Amino acid sequence: MNELKINLKNEEKVREAIERAEKKCSARLLSISQIESFVKDAEKKLKQLGITKKFWQGIKIQIMPERVAMSYTYIPEGTTARLQYFSSGWFLVDVWRARCGCCANGSYQRAELTLTAEAKASIPTIFDI
Repeated sequence: MNELKINLKNEEKVREAIERAEKKCSARLLSISQIESFVKDAEKKLKQLGITKKFWQGIKIQIMPERVAMSYTYIPEGTTARLQYFSSGWFLVDVWRARCGCCANGSYQRAELTLTAEAKASIPTIFDI
């Protein structure tokens, strides 16, 4: 794992960082379009929660590789990435290969959204109906 700070708008540098992490790998890879999709989903969720952009700074997205079926006999690895929101947008702060988990039938790639304390506190508690 290496600490980076690459703006997602700079696709060339993001691609280079991913390629460095994946080296000669050919399975469970990460693409820029997948990253963009997770960012879009995260922003949608933040808006649904009522968190304004003012409180997005410091929020993180961790993209994890898909899990493989329990019958898989090798040690699977997939590309994992961590994104963070700064005042100027989303940045790739880390990318590495990690062991994949396993489950009954395998699963798709997934991501976790981690809120800061300020973001949690800004979630409205009263809604109009």
